[in-house]
Amino acid sequence: MGIEFGGLRLCMPEGVYAPSEDTYLLEDAIDYVGQRSLDMGTGSGYIALKLAKRCKNVLGADIDPVAIRAAMQNAEKNGIDNAKFVESDLFSSISGKFDTITFNTPYIEEVDRVDGDNVWSSGPCGNRVVDRFIEGLLSHMREGSCAYILVSSGNRPKDMIERLSALGLEASIKASRRLFFESLHVIKASL
Repeated sequence: MGIEFGGLRLCMPEGVYAPSEDTYLLEDAIDYVGQRSLDMGTGSGYIALKLAKRCKNVLGADIDPVAIRAAMQNAEKNGIDNAKFVESDLFSSISGKFDTITFNTPYIEEVDRVDGDNVWSSGPCGNRVVDRFIEGLLSHMREGSCAYILVSSGNRPKDMIERLSALGLEASIKASRRLFFESLHVIKASL
């Protein structure tokens, strides 16, 4: 299946998260890019491809090999050659430091998990994946870098800000959007 979103033509295989309201919120919140960016949980590659228009090198990472193939196809389809993609369980296959790190987390609270729901489901409080992300974040940030983390109100963003601050990062809510059943927030964490 193919869609047109934000000026990009995207192939969207079944099971790969399609850009949506949360994607636009994250995209709009990014006010710093630098030379090297990482888009964690890249899905279709949309955020990575948008970052590639603003910086020299972009790496998109996702645990799902189908998403990685789709992101690579989407880069080719849109003539973007400075975005690379790698299959990775969060930072497991990532080396080096980045100026900008983005992550549209799987933030929905898991109730009854169904296989294939990993694009949106993340544990009892919706924090299983983002907690692991925060643990590895600092080792991939360089001085002056920023991370943009999209979460839901159910993920206790204030607790996340406290955890990020305890790591020595300056963290706050950069952008928010109220949807009919929740509020989405982009946390900006700067080193």
